[in-house]
Amino acid sequence: MEKVEAKDATCTEDGNNDYYVCRVCGEAFRDEKCEQATTVEAETLSALGHEITKVEAAEPTWEAAGNIEYYICSRCEKLFKDALGTEETTLEEVTLPMISYVTEIILTRDGELVPETMEVDGRTSRTLSFAVMVQPAGAETKVEWSSSVPAVARVNQSGIVTLLTSGTTVITAAATDGSEVTAQVTLNVTAPDYAPRLGASTLTLNSVSCAGVSVDLVESYGNQILSVSVDDERFDAEYADSLLTLTSREAVARGTYRMTLEAVCDDGRTYSYPITVRVIQTLPRLTVRQSQRFNLFYRDSQAALTITGGEVESAELIGNSDFVLENEDGEWVIRYADPENAPAKPSTRATLSVSFAGYNIPVTKTLTIGTVNTAPKLKRNPTSSTLNTALNSDWSVETVLSGADGESLYAYTDTPGVDVALSGNVLTLTLTEAKNVSANVYVQDDNWTKPVKLTHRVTVTNRLPTLRAAAGTLKGRHAEAE
Repeated sequence: MEKVEAKDATCTEDGNNDYYVCRVCGEAFRDEKCEQATTVEAETLSALGHEITKVEAAEPTWEAAGNIEYYICSRCEKLFKDALGTEETTLEEVTLPMISYVTEIILTRDGELVPETMEVDGRTSRTLSFAVMVQPAGAETKVEWSSSVPAVARVNQSGIVTLLTSGTTVITAAATDGSEVTAQVTLNVTAPDYAPRLGASTLTLNSVSCAGVSVDLVESYGNQILSVSVDDERFDAEYADSLLTLTSREAVARGTYRMTLEAVCDDGRTYSYPITVRVIQTLPRLTVRQSQRFNLFYRDSQAALTITGGEVESAELIGNSDFVLENEDGEWVIRYADPENAPAKPSTRATLSVSFAGYNIPVTKTLTIGTVNTAPKLKRNPTSSTLNTALNSDWSVETVLSGADGESLYAYTDTPGVDVALSGNVLTLTLTEAKNVSANVYVQDDNWTKPVKLTHRVTVTNRLPTLRAAAGTLKGRHAEAE
């Protein structure tokens, strides 16, 4: 018998239990006396496989090394580049060396070393650009910039210094790795006045005008104005093309208002100006002319209004429900508000409200609408009629109307014993009783607010014509016959 020693399974290799193999027959047994038969397969322990854990990447610092991302097996402690554990690596390959501390910072400008003190003329250039070199090589190159007197000159984190006013300041570049190493330069600055120039400090503002009031606000030495504001919430300030424009948010009451104008500029400073605003309220002078009187008789009547005083954006009649004001092809006209139900006696008093372009409140004016009530002059031919019942069996007479045209003309009467009909311009009166009558005839049109009344006299007779022979004529003819 030959004993096979037990072996633990690993991540990649099989293991096995203790067992024995007969040298003669090759059979496997669990005991040396060959009483418990087994097989090699039964005693084999399968490989365990890797127990992979991801190690996140870590940046190196001045106190500890870093590493790139890698994976480690908790069983065999091998390192791998991938999550499946197929590509091995080493600790040296994944480790990033610890960063060195900064030992020295050197200031440069345009590639040259910067002296400890610089005399700077802000009239020739508003900005300076500094850069740094750090020692030793491989140390953190990021620095933090600061100015000891930001009102004289400010510096951003790219090392660009903006000169603001005359004075002295110290520009410092400090290491950010905890080494506390710094480099400094003292700037003695001679600078012009970068404050924007305001044209006037007293302004007159028409609070009912949308235009507001404008005044020069000129940038100095290229110091760009970024925004403007005033500390009175009733007013708004805007800046464009070297002009400050002040407007009121509402129709501010007349009076004098004192406030502070602030201009935020590209140099990082805010410049303040005390200003006085005198508020007035002046609206355009509204004039109105009615070109013709409104004829109340016609439903589609209209009268043109000429409105002057500025560019009219809108106009309306207030306090009058009988008429409306409409714009037709650029012309303002008065019409009935409800032509189908035009009132018999409409109100002619109204308030005209006009909104002019550039003004935030309308201009009003009391208006009396000029009116007439002129009906068409209807004429009849004949003006009266004679009805001979002996010759006219339908008891009808006709008269021709003139002075009004239209397919919608019609007629009616309130006179008993008379019927009327209007066809075209021919008016027919038919009597139901053979007696003289003065008939009230009302002629109406759909476009008329009321009918036109006519009185037509019909005289009734019942006579046959009388035939009389001319004796001389008959005699002469008789003689010729003989």
